[in-house]
Amino acid sequence: MSEAMLNSAWVLAQVNRNEEAIVRYKGGLDAKRWPDGVEVAAGNNLGVLLRDLGRADEATHAFARAALASNAVE
Repeated sequence: MSEAMLNSAWVLAQVNRNEEAIVRYKGGLDAKRWPDGVEVAAGNNLGVLLRDLGRADEATHAFARAALASNAVE
């Protein structure tokens, strides 16, 4: 189910249904521990959506989460 949330988040973002995409990204990311590469990509996508909507504090948190996962990938 959590995989479907991240996949649907991406699709929703592609059709500019950004608020719905944000909800799905947050739910999917919080649902389980993801492999680091997935965590990086989804967290970055979430951060971009939040930034583009002017939600800077939330975007910063999403980008920081992605960066932490990114450090684990290296």
